[in-house]
Amino acid sequence: MDLTAFDHHWLLVVSDAAAETPPVPAMDRDAAAGGLGLYLVARICGAHGWTTHRRRKVVWVRIDYTLTEPPPEVVDRLPRPPLEATRCNLSAASSLRKRD
Repeated sequence: MDLTAFDHHWLLVVSDAAAETPPVPAMDRDAAAGGLGLYLVARICGAHGWTTHRRRKVVWVRIDYTLTEPPPEVVDRLPRPPLEATRCNLSAASSLRKRD
């Protein structure tokens, strides 16, 4: 993991050895098995993406700290989780963030 601070955002970069496996949102399965982080990234980050480098998957996110909410086009990029429990957990996390 690498976190770099800039004037108006942080850049978080993480990697793993599964270069052949792209990040996939949790769809029709329990998000605890993986993929829930993609929904969280879409909700709180100004931009995100991934690539491969030296046989590793590298995922990056830009966390804007001058904005109070992520741009709508970022939030709308990924589909909503189909499982009710996951949607409830995301709603609860979102409401906690708004109270801070």
